Amino acid sequence: MSLNAKKKIYFCSDLLLGAEGNLNPPRDREFEQYFIDAWSHIVKDHDVIVVLGNIAVKREAKYFHTIAKLPGKKCFLLGPADIQPWGWYKRWGLQMLLPFGQSTVMRHEYGNLLLSHIPAYAECFNNQPTKYAGLQRKHEREMDKNSAVLNIHGHTLGAGKERHNTVDVSLEATAFAPRELESIVAEKFKS
Repeated sequence: MSLNAKKKIYFCSDLLLGAEGNLNPPRDREFEQYFIDAWSHIVKDHDVIVVLGNIAVKREAKYFHTIAKLPGKKCFLLGPADIQPWGWYKRWGLQMLLPFGQSTVMRHEYGNLLLSHIPAYAECFNNQPTKYAGLQRKHEREMDKNSAVLNIHGHTLGAGKERHNTVDVSLEATAFAPRELESIVAEKFKS
């Protein structure tokens, strides 16, 4: 399935299902059900939802079984917490699956959008050292190579400093609900 902006497309990242408060900032126990309810109410069967990594950290089969039943055509870019073998993810009926460290370009009327788990710019890490600096630089080069106008990413859990051409779709940055592409575009380009 190719990603194009003619369908209603939603984004989220860093679901980290099963983390149960072992995060910084911590999440309360109800966030998982809140997110699942939000997904089931917002996303329709014909819509596309792109999850930009770090889906579940334990009890993966339980959570993927739940996600498989949720509405929408599902596309996953894996994150560093997604450690199951490749074939394990493929059995859940995903429309698209990319390994951790890969990104993809989506065409939009405003220009190319780079989708990645790790952000493309060091500023998004508040200019702090990170073990993912090599991937960050790789994505920055991909932004340039593809003349991308926006990097939709996860990983920073809403704590990064966003640029004019980046948006974090980690659950902490989206009020624990999938974020619709056109609302992102309206925020970034239609002011």
